[in-house]
This record gives sequence, structure tokens and C-alpha cells, in this order.
Amino acid sequence: HLPGQDLQVKGLKSLAAHLKPDGRLVVTVWALLNNKKYFKRVLKFAWLKILGKNNMDFGDIIFGWGGQGGSQRYYHAFTKQGLNKIINKAGLKIEKMFNDGHSWYMILKK
Repeated sequence: HLPGQDLQVKGLKSLAAHLKPDGRLVVTVWALLNNKKYFKRVLKFAWLKILGKNNMDFGDIIFGWGGQGGSQRYYHAFTKQGLNKIINKAGLKIEKMFNDGHSWYMILKK
């Protein structure tokens, strides 16, 4: 849950630095755009950004966590293309990638 593409790439690079030459990195992120409730929230935050009322990147959202009165949580709603972009920028290769309707799963290698 890192805000901004630069930090997302930096995070992947940091994890990749600990891989052995033949090592693999398993990454999973929620597929929020597959969920109607969260898709609407992503659109709301995108619209606020267009109106200049949201300084976060497109795809970044804040939502409640822990029920009523719970804390707020940041999340980035990744697309397949967005994931591919940060993975490539981090110098990693995708060995396998799939979406089960709830999450994206990736096996990455150097």
C-alpha cells in the first residue's frame, strides 16, 4: 500500500535486491476494480482529482477499515497495465500473473 508509482517501484526494487539469482518474489494486491462497490469509490476519487480536490494519484483511494468509527486506510487500485509498468520499471520479469476476481497474483523474478 505504497502511494505513488515512484515508491511502488522503489519498494519492488528493495524486495528484489534480497532475491537470490534464481529466486522468486510472490506479490498479491486486491483487484478493487473487479468489485462494484470499490470501483465506484475509485471513480469518485478520480473525479475529485480532476476537480482539483484530491492530490493523490489516479487509482489511489481512502476507505474505512474496521467498521464504523474505524481508521481510514489508503489503497491503490491497480490495473493489469499498471502492475506491468511498475514491475518492468523495477527491473523484474513476470513469470506468472493471474486474477481470481478478488486479487491479482504475481510470481516475479529478476
